[in-house]
Amino acid sequence: MTSGDTKRGNFRALLRFRIAVGEAIRMRPDLKPYLLSAHYDVVPATNGSWKHDPFSAVVDGGYIYARGTLDDKTTVFAVMEALQEYIEKNGQPRRSFYIAITHDEEVKVYMDGSVGIANYLSKVKFGNGDFEYILDEGSSIVEDSFPTIEYPVAIVAIGEKGYLTVEYRVEITGGHSSMPSAPTSIGILSNAMVKLETNLHPSQFGRGPELDLLQSIAPYTAFPVRLVLSNLWIFGSLMKKILSMNPTTDALQRSTTAITMISGGVKDNVLPPSAQSSVNHRIHPGDTCEKIFAKNKHIIHDDRVKDTLTQGIEKNEL
Repeated sequence: MTSGDTKRGNFRALLRFRIAVGEAIRMRPDLKPYLLSAHYDVVPATNGSWKHDPFSAVVDGGYIYARGTLDDKTTVFAVMEALQEYIEKNGQPRRSFYIAITHDEEVKVYMDGSVGIANYLSKVKFGNGDFEYILDEGSSIVEDSFPTIEYPVAIVAIGEKGYLTVEYRVEITGGHSSMPSAPTSIGILSNAMVKLETNLHPSQFGRGPELDLLQSIAPYTAFPVRLVLSNLWIFGSLMKKILSMNPTTDALQRSTTAITMISGGVKDNVLPPSAQSSVNHRIHPGDTCEKIFAKNKHIIHDDRVKDTLTQGIEKNEL
């Protein structure tokens, strides 16, 4: 156990060292191990936007009101409950497995959980290569997302999109609101953000797993949807338009753009000398971080807007 802040440090150490990197009994050394991964930290929540206290776990109308019930404490519970039941039944695994549970996936302040575990596992010698597979949080069970399918569809994620965050900043001479000069830093930055939001990155339909997904659900759809999904080599252009009609399905076919943070100004009568924003992209397998970063420059086309790539992780190899 670690010393220091017992409310944080000890609990983190317990998960990180006794559970997160604990290896099960090795039954078949010739078989690759697998990794069960989850995180128990959550995105910050404000009480004002919740019907109930986001950390009270109130059950109301059949729903649990609690931050992290979906992302991603359910996965933590599932892994722990399954492990407990396996132990109680004296289960004997055929292959080794690791459990990685972290406290800093959402808000990367400490970065000693996920990064520490990754560094540890990268040094572990399995003897026959990498993990057989990694089971982490993934897609959901969706309803009303696929035409003519009237029952829920479980989407199995086989990889993860790339992750790119870009910070944009405008710095000009400030001033006073009684004698405003145009354009302002906020005006310049806002114009750039509108350009990014209204100029979507092109569809990469057919260059990722979305093609296999649609072909897999084709037998469960009704005519004429089945006809289209079974002949995407003919109806590919039509399918791009159909996917674009819903944000959930549109994300399957392209790299997405989301303006997630923006700030500028400290007083209502002062023209701010600077303004900044953050834009997050999820990178389709047919794109790269470098390609999206360059495309953004072309879309904004304004030297007054400075960009900084703050985080770039390429997509998983499928």
